[in-house]
Amino acid sequence: MEMKNERESMKQLKDVFHEHHQPLVFNKEPWDQSKFTRCSACKNPLSGESYNCAECDEFYLHKRCAEAPFEINHLHRKHDHLTLQSSIIERSEGRYVSHVCVQCHLQVHQDCTLLPRYIKFLMHRHPLSHKYFLENMEHQKLDCRLCHEEVKTEHGSYSCLKQDCDYVIHVKCVTLDTDIYEVIDPNEIEDLLKDEPVESCITCVIERNESGEAIKIKHLFHEHELMLMEDKIKEEDVDDDDDHKQCNGCTGSISTSFYYCSRYPQCNFLLHKSCAELPRTWDGWLLSYPFTLRSEGIFKCYPCGQQCSGFFYKYYEEEYSLVLCLRCAKISDTFEYPGHQHFLFYDIQNELGWEGKCTACGSESRGERPFFTCKHDDVALEYKCMTLPHATRHKCDKHLLQLMYRDQSDDPIQHDCDICEEGRDPNHWFYHCSICDNSVHPRCVLGEYPFIKIGSMYEHKDHPHPLTFVQKIYYYPKCAICGDHCLDLSLECASCNYIVHWKCISRSRS
Repeated sequence: MEMKNERESMKQLKDVFHEHHQPLVFNKEPWDQSKFTRCSACKNPLSGESYNCAECDEFYLHKRCAEAPFEINHLHRKHDHLTLQSSIIERSEGRYVSHVCVQCHLQVHQDCTLLPRYIKFLMHRHPLSHKYFLENMEHQKLDCRLCHEEVKTEHGSYSCLKQDCDYVIHVKCVTLDTDIYEVIDPNEIEDLLKDEPVESCITCVIERNESGEAIKIKHLFHEHELMLMEDKIKEEDVDDDDDHKQCNGCTGSISTSFYYCSRYPQCNFLLHKSCAELPRTWDGWLLSYPFTLRSEGIFKCYPCGQQCSGFFYKYYEEEYSLVLCLRCAKISDTFEYPGHQHFLFYDIQNELGWEGKCTACGSESRGERPFFTCKHDDVALEYKCMTLPHATRHKCDKHLLQLMYRDQSDDPIQHDCDICEEGRDPNHWFYHCSICDNSVHPRCVLGEYPFIKIGSMYEHKDHPHPLTFVQKIYYYPKCAICGDHCLDLSLECASCNYIVHWKCISRSRS
């Protein structure tokens, strides 16, 4: 952008608004707020450094208004170089020194002429470009991906440079916080638009079937070969008992095609086919920087706060790290569920400042963890509830229990949990079997640690042998640490008569 001499611009601006011809006097000291004086250009209250007329007490200018170039050459999408001339734009929030295009009558605030042309936004993997209007999108309804209000295509916005990507945000939303974007060099655009090759966690395909599907593989996080079980019917060939099978990657129930260890049942390593094929790196929307897939025993996921086993994605810097379980990593910046008609969205502008109650469980947020909210009403969800499994099993019922979003029954007797026999709030989420008419709290059916796989191994510094995660169903021995019965998740030694609550071990880890 080329600007004329500031002194000449000030003279032209003064000629438009004031009749005296003496030079303006610069006031370095901040303006006294008790003297309610308005800028003669924008008509907003005077503040900060300013200029005033040397002859009279009637002409004042903000420093920024006084130094605004009267005429600039500004690079524009439609015209190679666009001559803009100073003007005043009246808006609901005030008056602004602005510029008007003499060719197409485009009106631009002075601040907007200084906006960066290309930025890298924290929540999007591709570069964004500033445009004064969105061409070829006049008949589309586009919502800002930050505030989820409509983006007027005839007004300025930042939009994705990637072909077929309709990501767009308001200028005012993205520039509200300089920490959520960085200005990028135009020479970097081409490299940022390239799709990097995705490296799978499958390190070697040993055998394929006739359709080309990998049926025998080596995996990054397991030492033995894995075999593909292609459908539910064949699951009986792998597991004759009635144990609940969990994926070692996401800890979810096994119900679709999956890989099992070639040394099963001695080695109980199972992976959903989708979890086995996960990329080693992931460009998360929460931070548009590479996360690395890891498997390091028990970890705590930041968004949902759950202690988990299995795989996780981690972003790491010297002074900052972020860990996401696979369930949280799957959630995008918008979320919908059958119990609500509108999309919920992640509000980065109030990331940890939102206070209220979670619609699903009623727990109160005091700004500790991120929430998804609805722009139309007071519905809000925390990650812990958004990642609840849609169906699960429990010994109270031989059928799958389905996640429900509101109890339609008006009978208060039906609002009791069939496990703990305490009352349920009919407006909160719950699990239900329609065949047996059983309804239960999520906390009762899932327990305190639903995402630690039963049967996985753990080494504890205070015990000489490897320990196995167990969930006792009919017999509850006493914990070796606290002496209470082991009703919830516990660790058991196969070599000696030793069992402890996981919560007792977990406390010693923190």
